[in-house]
Amino acid sequence: MNQNIPPNPLDKVIAEYLKAEKSGSVPDPEEWLRRYPQYAAELNDFFHHQTRFKSVATGPAPPHPTGVIHINLMKRNKNLPGMPAKESDPEKPLSPGEKIRFGDYELEGEIARGGMGIVYRARQISLNRPVALKLMLESSIANPEDVHRFQQEARAAEQLDHENIVPIYDVGIHQGRPYYTMRLIPGGNLLAVLGELRQNPRRAAQLMMTIARAVEYAHQQGILHCDLKPENILLDSNGTPHIADFGLAKRLDDSKPIALSGDFLGSVLYISPEQAAGSTKQLTPASDIYSLGAIFYEMLTGDPPFLADSAMELLLKLQEQEPIHPQKRNPNIDRDLATICMKCLEKRPELRYPTAKSLTDDLEAWLDNRPIQARPPSWVRRLSQSVWHHPIMVGARKAIHAVRTWVDR
Repeated sequence: MNQNIPPNPLDKVIAEYLKAEKSGSVPDPEEWLRRYPQYAAELNDFFHHQTRFKSVATGPAPPHPTGVIHINLMKRNKNLPGMPAKESDPEKPLSPGEKIRFGDYELEGEIARGGMGIVYRARQISLNRPVALKLMLESSIANPEDVHRFQQEARAAEQLDHENIVPIYDVGIHQGRPYYTMRLIPGGNLLAVLGELRQNPRRAAQLMMTIARAVEYAHQQGILHCDLKPENILLDSNGTPHIADFGLAKRLDDSKPIALSGDFLGSVLYISPEQAAGSTKQLTPASDIYSLGAIFYEMLTGDPPFLADSAMELLLKLQEQEPIHPQKRNPNIDRDLATICMKCLEKRPELRYPTAKSLTDDLEAWLDNRPIQARPPSWVRRLSQSVWHHPIMVGARKAIHAVRTWVDR
């Protein structure tokens, strides 16, 4: 994987602007546009979002420092029952029963914490509705790549309107801290029920069909998720799945590589071989389909397709080995269902399902006891795969690659 992607100059400019806000000064957008005319279009888009960030329930507020975006709304609600008297550090872990105010939101408890942000269960005061609020960590604000990824996550999800994709409610900056809010999904995530699904392949197929339909919708809108994994599939109180976390999302027409961060290593269990190889410029919907297959494999067998003691060993297995057939890990799996799963996990993207819809169609056919379109690989292809992944052939390919790299110098 390419983890040494040079920082985007535009991200540096935006990070500089956010740092100026956080320091207490009030940056002038016009001055920023004069200073960086080469990014005029991108900065205008950023400032457009800033204007939206600064809107409140009573309408747009006059120009003021970002740190007091919701000041009028807070004054209006300062006497509401249960409203804390003052704001506290939102990064400090909350004590049981403790609530703190963050702009128009009351933070009630931490849901999850990652390398870049914290997700809180919260209440939007002006609308009195429960939400999940994702707050960017203060330590990440100075990192242009993290700022870009956080903004990208909110903007990508904002474009999607599907019943099985977590909707974004509000995007903003408060006290120099980027945040966004989304629908609160109270039922946990897919990771928590994987053990149960191994005993219920039909339920696993139903869940995967729903997830694949949502992924197909995102692809139709020109967006690849690029980080599908059980933790990013939330389950509501009815057990219905909802896709979240578009932090690595990529537009199909975008040739820029994905900026990989440290917490991305947790996704290696589910990424496609081409994404693992760093070929992020050429990613297609087939990459998300591989991730769906890896998730489905774990639903059916209880384990991901590959396990290893380190990320590097895992990446090598992903490139050079075939996963153990699902029926060998769980004899209760139907042959056709295993075939559907393994078609998603083909090493070569062109051998996978051409679209997430075609995966959905096969799952629906299986659930209706109709013939599926996928077919197990022929003995000729199985033999060729066995030869291709033989240790001697692997060593030969590595030697050829080393020679080519030396010649290209």
